[in-house]
Amino acid sequence: MFWTAAADLKSPENAGMIVRSHVACGGEEIIVIGKEPWHFKKRAQSFSRRLEQLCAFRYLQDEANFFEWCQTSPFLTGWQSSSATKVAA
Repeated sequence: MFWTAAADLKSPENAGMIVRSHVACGGEEIIVIGKEPWHFKKRAQSFSRRLEQLCAFRYLQDEANFFEWCQTSPFLTGWQSSSATKVAA
């Protein structure tokens, strides 16, 4: 289980390739960090092969919101506490 985070997406080619890689590897959510939500228009869809329909997106306005999400996410906090226990043992 993993998440992919991308900040300030501008290139349809890059966005499409990120989605294809994320879906192919079985990612959980794609986290898009930026002032405006990313919209998959025709050009981006040609690179993503419309796989954006198979994954969930989370839109966060800035890096501060991203780090806040990281600290409060039940998936990440559970992983951090279990790995800390393993290291301490």
